[in-house]
Amino acid sequence: MGYVDTDGYLFLTGRTAELIIAGGVNIYPQEIDDVLLQHPAVRDACTVGIPNEEWGEEVRAVVSLHDGHRATPDLAQDIIAFARPQLAAYKLPRGVDFLSDIPRSEAGKVQRKTIRDRYWAGRSKSI
Repeated sequence: MGYVDTDGYLFLTGRTAELIIAGGVNIYPQEIDDVLLQHPAVRDACTVGIPNEEWGEEVRAVVSLHDGHRATPDLAQDIIAFARPQLAAYKLPRGVDFLSDIPRSEAGKVQRKTIRDRYWAGRSKSI
């Protein structure tokens, strides 16, 4: 997925498989990652769609922290509050989970599928 700017340059923004569809609305996880990475405690971030009975999917942030920060429910709420003014309500993560490291490929690309599969185990996701 991507777009062409007014000068004719192509910018790749992600893959359609990474797209989160919540209540029929398309949500691009990289946009949310970019906001989360601005939080002073967040070292790395990966946003994925997780199962939601009512909406199909909901936005979940998975982050790793800089040294000196502890994964707590209060920090999770602080990260969401930090993102609130910068994201539309439907893009705001409904929860934050913590990992010591976000999995990346040898090329450095976030392995969203690896993280997403943890939440979708035993379910099917069709887009």
